[in-house]
Amino acid sequence: MKRLLGLLLAMMVMMGGMAGAQASTDNVSMQLIRMNPLAFRKEPVELYSVTHTPNGSFVVIYFAEGEKTELQEMWMELFDSVGTSLLSAKLGEFDPNGEQIPHGQIILKKDRFICEYYPDITSMEVCTQTVYRYTGKRIQKPTTKKLKFGAAPYAQHVGDYMVEKQAHSEDETPFRTVKITHIASGKSKKLMIYDWSFCAFPDQDGNLLIAQQNEKGNLEIRSYNAAMQESIVELSGDFLQNENVRDAACIGQTAYMRIRLTNEKSEILLYDITQQKITDSQTLLAVDDNSYIAEIKAAGAVLLSVDGYWNRELQRQKYQINLLNEHFETSRLTLQHESCLYIFTDVEQADITTIEMDEKSHSYFVCSYSITDSNLNHTGIYLYSKGKIMIHLTFDYKTDEKCTTPGQYLKYHRTFQGLSTRELAEKVGIVPATLVLYENDRHPIKYSTAVALANVLGIDRNRLLDEYTAFVDYPYFSLLKKVRQDLSLTQIQMAELIGIGQTSYSGWEREIRVPRRKEYDKILAALKKLRVNVDTYLCQSASI
Repeated sequence: MKRLLGLLLAMMVMMGGMAGAQASTDNVSMQLIRMNPLAFRKEPVELYSVTHTPNGSFVVIYFAEGEKTELQEMWMELFDSVGTSLLSAKLGEFDPNGEQIPHGQIILKKDRFICEYYPDITSMEVCTQTVYRYTGKRIQKPTTKKLKFGAAPYAQHVGDYMVEKQAHSEDETPFRTVKITHIASGKSKKLMIYDWSFCAFPDQDGNLLIAQQNEKGNLEIRSYNAAMQESIVELSGDFLQNENVRDAACIGQTAYMRIRLTNEKSEILLYDITQQKITDSQTLLAVDDNSYIAEIKAAGAVLLSVDGYWNRELQRQKYQINLLNEHFETSRLTLQHESCLYIFTDVEQADITTIEMDEKSHSYFVCSYSITDSNLNHTGIYLYSKGKIMIHLTFDYKTDEKCTTPGQYLKYHRTFQGLSTRELAEKVGIVPATLVLYENDRHPIKYSTAVALANVLGIDRNRLLDEYTAFVDYPYFSLLKKVRQDLSLTQIQMAELIGIGQTSYSGWEREIRVPRRKEYDKILAALKKLRVNVDTYLCQSASI
């Protein structure tokens, strides 16, 4: 018993440091949430890049066959979150066997994005820029400019940030200029980076991390927040083995940094962000002999590896997603189609978005998956004695505190309870596509649906409400009557101020009718003229 208590105390001490560990993967499965066809303007020969925008849409730059046999074209196409094409634009054409190599990239801003096209990546001297809104509307005509040597940057979207690194060195110095920008605020900072192949990746707190080999040969971890506050940690030791950090992913307070050893073998360094030290290293192997390790990714509390394959028949890359357990052993996750061309993961939620192709029909699809497990948001500690579980400790891996919108709050509790979108939609009597729109904050949640969702999930319905549904929930008839009486108005006077008939208004106070959203806007406009703030009443109700 003393030994048992000692082990228990030791494990309790360890719990604080284990909060960033990846979740158990014993019962993890991947479920298809949504699959929608992608109708490209022209059939892609190869996807060049895919960039996700802040509103859930995504921009694809791809190569397609040109009108002339000997030429290819570079295209840009914007899709919404469900795969509907919002715009397409031809960027340029080129000879694939020629000396010039084109380059296209997307730079995200708070409410717009810039599409840049360089006819020749080897010099990047000429740039054509076009500005679009995320809805697909072009803001201004394309502008072409001649750039000075060293002025063109490579742009990379990393979490909440844009990273632009100097394409060509301006002088003999070994340092390169890097500009980082927080997309939402527009705040930026210029850095001098020694390692041209540095690795930029987001953590789960919304910060940007940069891992590089500095001029001393040491591993250097830089951290930047939205306010551009900087912290730098230098780790001396032979961590890099004369290689670079190729990619990295964060789960909790642990950063998993991949160092390539061979195509089929990599070393994973485990970096404790809080303690600012390397705590462990693991070996990662590709699943098949004919594959290579492309990258590692985090989807919520789950660590993934991506293996790459060269499809000789189609002359293009395809990818396979693997689940990693705590021993870095791999198990394959099943996708809907054999050819997966692109993979995007959510660092906060256990979601995966892919672009896949059916090789027989050459049809393209955007697929969304959720990784579900009863233990997804909890990490367990088991203590056995003679084959029996003597102690089972669990602690919350993550809470809903960071869920700032109704959609985020809803999605968290659905995945927390291991429900697919279809399962939850059926329970509340809506179609899965509607639930996906709610979770992506693409549409406000209907009041009756919000109540039903809260009852099924056992959560706070107030966090599912917007201003209008909070007004309905007050309840609306009581609020209207109280406001009218406080203003000493009759129902006829109140109806005239709002701009509706007295019968309709009376129906509101008698609970016969519920004001619609457009009518709610009329109510707000009328009360604004009377200098009455509805939020005051709603806050009073909340405090009660």
